[in-house]
Amino acid sequence: MSKLPRDNKGRFLGGTAQDTNKNGTAGRPSVYTEDVKDKILSALSTGKSVAQATRYAGVSVRSFYDFLKRNPGFNKKVQKYINELKSL
Repeated sequence: MSKLPRDNKGRFLGGTAQDTNKNGTAGRPSVYTEDVKDKILSALSTGKSVAQATRYAGVSVRSFYDFLKRNPGFNKKVQKYINELKSL
């Protein structure tokens, strides 16, 4: 990766097209790895609440709901588990 541009006081001026994460997008990488998603689904499948499942996976409830809004596929899986538990 190239050296990032800085002003004469050493402050960051902005990135380049090379300054991307492994998904090819700029910004902070997601904490929602496959392991975290599996932990959440596993906890939900055993009857844990969303708060308990997110605590077990090591993420906040707020970031969980934000992630669901941006990821409809994972949202459907979560809703499936929740609906199955409600029908018991």
